[in-house]
Amino acid sequence: MNQNALTDWNIALPHLSSATSGSVLPVVVGETTFAIPLEKVRYVDYPDTLTPLPLATAPVEGLARFNNRPLVQISVAQALDLKAKIGHGRIVVMSVAQGEVALRVDEVLGFVSTQPTAHNGSEDAEEESAATTSAMPLLKLEEVLPWLKGPADTTQQTPEPVIPKMPTRANVAGHILLVATGTQVMALLADSVDRIEELDASMPLRHPDTEADVLIKIEDYLLPARSLARILKCEGGPEHYALIVRGTQHPWALLVERVLRLEKIERLHSIISPSGANSIWYLTDDGKVTEVIDAKEFFGIVSENEHAQLPVVDPQSRWDNLPQMSANLSTEGVRIYCGDTICILPLALVNRTIGNLGEVVSPEQDLEHTDLIPIIDGTMLLEQHPKKGEHCNILLSFCAEKHTVLAVDRASLQPTLANGQWLPLTVLPPPTSFLFDAATYDEAEGRWVLRVTRHLDSSQFSWAAKRALVNSMLGWVGIDRLGGDAH
Repeated sequence: MNQNALTDWNIALPHLSSATSGSVLPVVVGETTFAIPLEKVRYVDYPDTLTPLPLATAPVEGLARFNNRPLVQISVAQALDLKAKIGHGRIVVMSVAQGEVALRVDEVLGFVSTQPTAHNGSEDAEEESAATTSAMPLLKLEEVLPWLKGPADTTQQTPEPVIPKMPTRANVAGHILLVATGTQVMALLADSVDRIEELDASMPLRHPDTEADVLIKIEDYLLPARSLARILKCEGGPEHYALIVRGTQHPWALLVERVLRLEKIERLHSIISPSGANSIWYLTDDGKVTEVIDAKEFFGIVSENEHAQLPVVDPQSRWDNLPQMSANLSTEGVRIYCGDTICILPLALVNRTIGNLGEVVSPEQDLEHTDLIPIIDGTMLLEQHPKKGEHCNILLSFCAEKHTVLAVDRASLQPTLANGQWLPLTVLPPPTSFLFDAATYDEAEGRWVLRVTRHLDSSQFSWAAKRALVNSMLGWVGIDRLGGDAH
C-alpha cells in the first residue's frame, strides 16, 4: 500500500476538475449500487491488515492504516444488513465532520459527473447524467455510522497530531521504583533507570574499578555493574535483577535482589544534614520513610541531560519480573498487553504496579467490608484471549478518588514518543470512543497501539460497556493488601 506523508492524500480516482458538485462515485454493495458524493471521497484503495478495536461490534471491522493515519473501517454490507459478495472488496475513505472513515464496499465503479464536457455540453447530456445519478440511491452516512451526530461536513478536515506535554525535572511529582536487597528498601527515581533485565550471569572484574563491582552478562552483552548490597553494606540473597542505567555515553547496571513495585508520588522531602549533604526522602501516609536516589549517582554521574535509549538491547526483551519496563520510565505511560491488543495507560491513571494480590474475594461472595477494590481482567474486558506467561496487576486511580486493579497479560513502560507520533482517533463508536483518544503505529508489532484517555470516566460508559466491566470482574481485594496508600 502506498504510504505517503500525512497531508499528501493519493486519490485513486480519474482526473477530476475543480468543479465536482453533483458528481458521485458509484459503489456496489451486494446487489445494490449506491452513490457517494464525490466531494466527500478522499481516497480509494484495497483493504489492508486491520488492528482490532476493543468493545467495537459490527459493522466496525477494526482500525485500518491509510496514508499513515488510523481510520475506523466499516463494513457497509453489515451496516445495511446486505449480503456482501465474495472477496475483499475495496475501501473508500470519506470525509465527515469528525474526520475521515474507511468504508469497505464490494466494488467501486467509474464516477458519474453532472458537469457538461467541452465536446458534449448539450442539455440532453446533462439530463442523461442526472437520470443516471438519480437512479442510484444515495449512501446515507447516518445509517452506516449511526453514532455520529450532526450534518456531515463536505470539506476535508485533517486533525492535528496529538503532541504530549513533556515533563519538567523541576516537578518532583512522578513515579519511583522501589527495590530491595535483604531488609533494605530503596526508592529510585523512575526516569533514572532505562530498563530492568533478569541477570544471566556475573563474574569478577580482572582489574580494580572503584565505580564497578562485577561484570554481568545479559543475553549476549557484557556490562559493568555495582551491587546494591555492597553499596548499602548489608547482607541479602542473590541479586537476580539488573537495573540498566545510562549515563552520558555508556550503560551501567545496578544489581538488586528484588524489584518491588512502581509507585506514584505527589511530593518528596529534601533534607540537608548539618554537614551540608543534601538527600531526598519519600514519606508515606502510614509513616514509612524511604530514601530516594537518582540511580546515576551510584556511578558518580549527576547529569540533567536526557537519557539516550540503549541501542544494544531490544526494548521488547523478555523478562519475568514485575513490573517489566523499557526506556525513560516516568515520561509516557505503561504499555499493557491484553491478548493481541496493545494499549498505553497514561501515568496519570497509574497509581502503582502490584505483585501478588494475596487473598481475593470472589464476585459471588457477600461483601462484608466496604474498603474493597474491584479487580478487572483487562484481557477479558477487551474481548481478547489471554496469553501464557506472567501476569501483571496495576492499581489505577480515576477521578473522584475511584480505584480499580487491572490484571493484564504483560506490562512494560513506554518511552516518550517524538512529537507527532501520536495521531488522534476519530469517528470511533462508543464505548471505544470513551476509552481511547490516540494511536501510534508499531512497525515491529505490525499494528496500532491505542492510548487510553487520561480523562477516563466510567460514568460515561454505555450500558454494554458497563456490562462488559461486570462480566470481566475477577473479584475484590482489600485496600490494606495492596501496599502503600490507595485512598
